[in-house]
Amino acid sequence: MKYWSKSWSLISGCTPVSPACENCWLRAMDKRFGKAWDGNVICREDRLDLPLKTKKPTTWAIWSDLFHPQVPADFIIEVFERMEYCKQHTFLICTKRSRNMSNFISEWLETKPVLNNCFLATTVENQEMANKRIPELLKCKPFKLFLSAEPLLSEIKISHEHLKQIDYVICGCES
Repeated sequence: MKYWSKSWSLISGCTPVSPACENCWLRAMDKRFGKAWDGNVICREDRLDLPLKTKKPTTWAIWSDLFHPQVPADFIIEVFERMEYCKQHTFLICTKRSRNMSNFISEWLETKPVLNNCFLATTVENQEMANKRIPELLKCKPFKLFLSAEPLLSEIKISHEHLKQIDYVICGCES
């Protein structure tokens, strides 16, 4: 996995789902640029084609929550279809809603291929969230998987069986 070089911000807004949301960096960045979060989630269709306009191989990160319940399945399909088309790029998708992601991936794989240029992740900030989210993330195999242990709010123990199915782990403190 490559470190990301561009952000593909497809969703504006979010709603808290766990302790890691308390000091959300994405919300802080929006606040910095004068955008208020009011609980509304907006799909940014105007940004869907950004990877199509970039020829140079680039690692795109989708840190805004593509699997938020207010994001329509049709929009997520459009995102995945663009990733499928842009094989020169690498895509990193992180969500705290790993169950929504695993449900989508299960349906995607019924008719579409695994995207070898796409890494899927979930945030695990404490043991409770690790226990809840990692099993859902593992259902997304055969996609490449990673964990985002950021912000790491307490010690986490991950079983060897789970770790050997995960390709990468990113760790970091709350900033």
